[in-house]
Formats: sequence, structure tokens, C-alpha cells
Amino acid sequence: MIYSISRAEQELQAKHETLNLRWYPRYHLAARAGWINDPNGLVWFDGWY
Repeated sequence: MIYSISRAEQELQAKHETLNLRWYPRYHLAARAGWINDPNGLVWFDGWY
């Protein structure tokens, strides 16, 4: 499935509008929509993990 940047921005805006600010973190890192997943996960760079 191929999405354009503009389509991705539209999806983010639509999901952000349904965000419940009561439970949204105010002081910690959080995505505008969806999940960030594991920030400590593996990273591949220049042939190394």
C-alpha cells in the first residue's frame, strides 16, 4: 500500500481530532496519533544494530 505525505497528514489530522485530551500526556513524549512503539528497540545503521 502506498501513501503520499499529504494523505498521511490527513490521517494524522483526522485521528488527532478524536484525541481525548483528558488522558493525553502533557509532559512526556507522545505521538499526535497512534503509537510510537518501543523507543528502545533495535536500530540499524551502517550495517550494524
